[in-house]
Amino acid sequence: MVRRKLEELPEEQLKPPPLVTGADLIAAGYEPGPRFAEMLARWKTPQLEGRAGSREEAMKMVREDVSAMRGDLSARPGYNCA
Repeated sequence: MVRRKLEELPEEQLKPPPLVTGADLIAAGYEPGPRFAEMLARWKTPQLEGRAGSREEAMKMVREDVSAMRGDLSARPGYNCA
């Protein structure tokens, strides 16, 4: 039953293009570092769960997430969330 449902869903629903990319983060002023890929994967989860349906909503979540973790991340070498 689950397999049939998965086969019925269009590819763009199963694997939609990311709402937020590394280029978006750089354009927003975040400095690339080793944790970029990890953070992009983390922010894709709300998209897949339907909690972020637009780039603007996703970027708002990014800003809130980075703001909450600012002290933690800024203390780590190789990552700057300024």
